[in-house]
Amino acid sequence: MMTKNVLIVTAETNINYNSFNNNENIIIGVERGCLDLIYRDYKIDYAIGDFDKVSGEELELIKSKVNKVEILNCEKDYFDGEEAIIRALAYSPQKIIFVANPTKRYDKNFSIFSLVFKYGIYFMNEDTNIFLIKKGTKVLNFDDYQEKTYVSFFSRVPTLITIEGLKYTTENFLLNQYDITCASNAFIPNKDGKITVTEDIICIMTK
Repeated sequence: MMTKNVLIVTAETNINYNSFNNNENIIIGVERGCLDLIYRDYKIDYAIGDFDKVSGEELELIKSKVNKVEILNCEKDYFDGEEAIIRALAYSPQKIIFVANPTKRYDKNFSIFSLVFKYGIYFMNEDTNIFLIKKGTKVLNFDDYQEKTYVSFFSRVPTLITIEGLKYTTENFLLNQYDITCASNAFIPNKDGKITVTEDIICIMTK
């Protein structure tokens, strides 16, 4: 059976995962994300991490609930989340959804941008969605993001960006890497936005 999506859960949230809790989708738990899935009675197809954020008792619980548990060395080349993405790619999914909460470590928060650019993952938590807009034109449907207040765009290389249909528009603006000029835009009620770029960028939507 073809895998539709791989859902990677790295943190405890109140997000409803019912649409993923079936045989068409794979759910990977990372560290305390495993506990969130267990306590809310969701399946876990694969658990991975160095598990330094869980107690010995919690790790035993994870082992008792999950058939495939991979314990990583604390000294490794990638964050646990990226290791999970690498495992997810082996399923050849149509989409990888990555759930994480902000932490006090800015390096880990910043790493999300790199993972979106590198692997094309769809990032989400209760407040924010981050996803890749590939070179070309992308329509942002208002109906899909009605609960989002802020819409921001960031580039990792210089790109020309045209923004149509949002509160603030521009045409062929040179958006340099890490430039914040295209941050904090917004939808116009009941109107779709249209973004055209000459290089891949990331879109961040926040409540």
